[in-house]
Amino acid sequence: MHRGRAAISAQVQPCIKPDATEPFGRALLRWHESLEDNGEPCRQLDGAGTRISSLATTGSRKKTMKIVPLLLLSLLGALGATNVAAKECSPAKKARVLEPATQKHKVAFLDCDLTLLEGETITKQVRIRGAKSSGVRLICRGGRIGLPGKRSLLYRKDIIQISSVRGKDNRWSRPEDVIIDGCTVNGAIRVSGLGPHGQAKFVKASSRNGNHTEYAQSVAPRGIVLRNLVIRGDGRIPVYFSPGVTNSRLVNSRIIGNSVSSGIYLDAESAHNVISGNVFEVRTAREILSIDGSAHNVVKNNKFYHADLGGVFIYRNCGEGGTARHQKPRYNSVTGNTFYYDGGRNARPGVWLSFKSIQRVLFLCPQDAGIPYGSGTDDRNFARQNTVSQNTFVGASGDTVLDWGENNKVFENRRVAR
Repeated sequence: MHRGRAAISAQVQPCIKPDATEPFGRALLRWHESLEDNGEPCRQLDGAGTRISSLATTGSRKKTMKIVPLLLLSLLGALGATNVAAKECSPAKKARVLEPATQKHKVAFLDCDLTLLEGETITKQVRIRGAKSSGVRLICRGGRIGLPGKRSLLYRKDIIQISSVRGKDNRWSRPEDVIIDGCTVNGAIRVSGLGPHGQAKFVKASSRNGNHTEYAQSVAPRGIVLRNLVIRGDGRIPVYFSPGVTNSRLVNSRIIGNSVSSGIYLDAESAHNVISGNVFEVRTAREILSIDGSAHNVVKNNKFYHADLGGVFIYRNCGEGGTARHQKPRYNSVTGNTFYYDGGRNARPGVWLSFKSIQRVLFLCPQDAGIPYGSGTDDRNFARQNTVSQNTFVGASGDTVLDWGENNKVFENRRVAR
């Protein structure tokens, strides 16, 4: 069973730079490689590493070097750790992935590293699933994923899915440490654990338990990095982090096209994600970035164009689909961003803390009645302890930051004329 990842605590020199997003197996091997010539390693590796260290440092370096590999093998096997590094796809595998999508064959499963060169396009849906796909790198050097518009068999569907899988023993296997870099992506990217959205079967069932947030986070993908991408929305939400996704990033990317909803969605029970250095030019039907029951996220140094319908809204949904949302949208940071308005009247705020629509309150909130947790007992947003600072709002005609929450920090934001 996969147990996630452990951060390395550097206490004895020379020590490894801590990386909280690194898989446990890779961290353990790097710890082993960091042994000093005198056999003295970095000391602590989150409980298990501490015990290794105490064993490994008793005696000579020769004894240490005999003990540690055995411990590595036994621990990696016992913990069911993910691949330390995914292997490169074989030429035959790459050829199969690059075959044109057909109605019968329109999915490509990826559990190996793949580089797309100029002129190479994947037209199938790319699925990166479970622990066996941990460590996968999908790198584009001129390559593309998906076809634009209605030319694609996957029009308005996810072109990339990074997801956990449920085994026959009811245990979940999740992918970690996946990187997608440098690609032009025509279509949507969805990262999901218990389900693709907040109303999914297993999400709803889990929400009836008091440990829902912790459980959702323990089985959802973690450490997913989307960087240097051009993502062209075709109506579906271009980037979606589903319930429980943690420690993941969308960085240095450009999001264009259109969406019938938001431009990016951080769903309930997700946390510790980073949205940084991106340019959002996508045309949306509502706010550009939705932070819904998601906590401890960082939104910084982004440019949000076409912000008249809202830029970043922080709130907690309630009831929809019969799912109770547990986590409160707290400790999010929205800093150093620029919001550009098209100049229409009655523009919505660039940042809205504790946003709530009347329609949702009237028609959706009652749907989780009877669940004794989260929004099942209290429909309020609880957007608290968030920070909104040093943002610039260009051409705003109304409120730039609207705070309906409590104990939020809002400071040093400025309005600039067009």
